[in-house]
Amino acid sequence: FHIDGDAYVQERVLGNTRTSSTYLVRDGDGKQHVVKQLKEKVPFGFDLVKKNESVEKFQREARVLGKLQHPQIPKLEKCFAAEPGGETNFYMLMEYCEGSTLEEVVGKPMEPKQAVEIMLSLCKPIEYCHSRTPTVKHRDIKPANIIFNGEAKLVDFGIVLDEESGTRGRNTISGTPGYMAPEQWWGKAEERSDIYGMGTTLLHMLTGVSPNQMLDEASSDPGKKFHVQYASHVQHLDERLRQILDKCLAFEPEQRYGCVAE
Repeated sequence: FHIDGDAYVQERVLGNTRTSSTYLVRDGDGKQHVVKQLKEKVPFGFDLVKKNESVEKFQREARVLGKLQHPQIPKLEKCFAAEPGGETNFYMLMEYCEGSTLEEVVGKPMEPKQAVEIMLSLCKPIEYCHSRTPTVKHRDIKPANIIFNGEAKLVDFGIVLDEESGTRGRNTISGTPGYMAPEQWWGKAEERSDIYGMGTTLLHMLTGVSPNQMLDEASSDPGKKFHVQYASHVQHLDERLRQILDKCLAFEPEQRYGCVAE
């Protein structure tokens, strides 16, 4: 990769989604960074770029990350576009956060004490996002987007939403089935939608079972089709933990914790 005249050597692929690829790179001084590349190449032209939904989401992520300054959120170092051969390629250069994602360790039930410690650490960057003006809603809290190495780092703001996003990103279905709040299936999201995502992440850590496996996709009842049916999986937990899960995972946002601080 060549960014503003600087060369970065690709070390390995960190992730691949439908819309983007993420790479671990090293600069000339040996420092590691993350490069996120939008897969879609856009024909050169400002109007075309402005109307492209994938580009709009990518630019929204960069805009929001550029405003966030928290030790548990990776810093955006540069956002840039290259225009080889009449096409525009979009990239972000970000701080590299060392450690494993929770997705790599949730294959079996975690000790409740450790799971609670991770969640308490995760509260800090999420509370910070919700306290911004305008408010920032992550919308995709799940083990794959949490790196833990003594403290929880919240990563991948690819479907983030803030009050500057306009109506285009506001009414679309965004999130990961099983982890996302029921209202997100109807294109709605608020701060308490992130609290639901924290609840499903805690549920996965405590049970070792993906919340996606707790949905009844064949049901005509929205309460079962879009809402995790977890009661049979948590009977071994103490009452206080079950109460916390019940509060985080309430079907109606109004019945959840009002804010992360609670």
